[in-house]
Amino acid sequence: MTKVVTIFLLLLAVSNIDACENYYDLARKDLQRQIDLLPQGMNAEKQPKNIILMMGDGMGYSTLTMARYKKALNEAKLAGDSMLNIDSFPYSGSIRTFCANNIVTDSGSSATAYLTGCKANKECIGVSPQVTNDPDSYEPQYDGPNSFLIEAKLAGFLTGFATTQPITHASPAPLYAHTHSRRYEYPVNSTLLVNKYGVTCHDIASQFVQKSHYFDLVMGGGRGYFLPTERDKQGLRADGRNLLNEWMSECSSSNQSCALYQSPGDFLAKRQEAFSKQRILGK
Repeated sequence: MTKVVTIFLLLLAVSNIDACENYYDLARKDLQRQIDLLPQGMNAEKQPKNIILMMGDGMGYSTLTMARYKKALNEAKLAGDSMLNIDSFPYSGSIRTFCANNIVTDSGSSATAYLTGCKANKECIGVSPQVTNDPDSYEPQYDGPNSFLIEAKLAGFLTGFATTQPITHASPAPLYAHTHSRRYEYPVNSTLLVNKYGVTCHDIASQFVQKSHYFDLVMGGGRGYFLPTERDKQGLRADGRNLLNEWMSECSSSNQSCALYQSPGDFLAKRQEAFSKQRILGK
C-alpha cells in the first residue's frame, strides 16, 4: 500500500484543476484514512523503488468473482476454495472509477479516473467534466492533470507502459492524452479538427508523439494510426503524417539512444540490443 500511496500523494498535490478539486478532496481523505490504518512501524513516507500497476479492462469485483468461480469449476473445487494470483498480493486497494455524467462508465472515463485521479464524462479522455463528446466543448484549460506516469517521470523514475490494445485505446490513452472523444485516435480527414472557438483538437496518436519523451518504454498495437494512408495498406492517417518517423526524429534530437521495433519478430531478433537503449517504442 505504501508504494502506491506515495506516488498518488504526489499526483494529488500538483494539480490545480478547479473542476477536479472535489474528487481530490475525497481522495486525500481516503488516502489519509488508509495511512492511519497502516501497521505500526510501516513508513508511509518511504520512497518506493518500483511501482507496477496492472489494469484489466472491466476487472471489477464481479469479474474477479466470476473468474474465481470459473477456476474452481475447472479444478473441481467449491467456489470459495479456489483463489487467483491477485488474492495473494500483500497489499491491495480499490479505486472508484465512476463516470462524471453517466451511471455506466466506459474505458475512457474510468481510465481517466484510474490514471489521473479526476473523473471525466463518458468517452472523454484526460479532461475535466466541463468537456463533453462535442469538440466545441473542448478548450486546453479543461485538460485534466498529468497522469501518474508523467508525474513519476518528473520525479525521476523510469516509466513505461505495455498494452495488448492500441496504445491510443481508451484504457492507456489518459496516460498522455486530453481529448473530447476516445474515438479520435487518428484523423480521417486531411484538415485539422478546429472547433468553433478556433481551438485545434489533436488526435490521440499525435498527442502520444508530443508526450512520448515522458516514457522510456512503450509497447502496444495501433500501428496504422501512426502511418499515412499512402504509406501502405496499414496506414490510416489522412493527414499524411508518419508519426513513427516523427517519434524517431524527436528521440534522436534529444540526444538519446532510441529503438523502434515494428513487429514482435523484430524485437525478439534484437532484444539484446534493447538493453542499451534509453527509449524504446514497439509498434
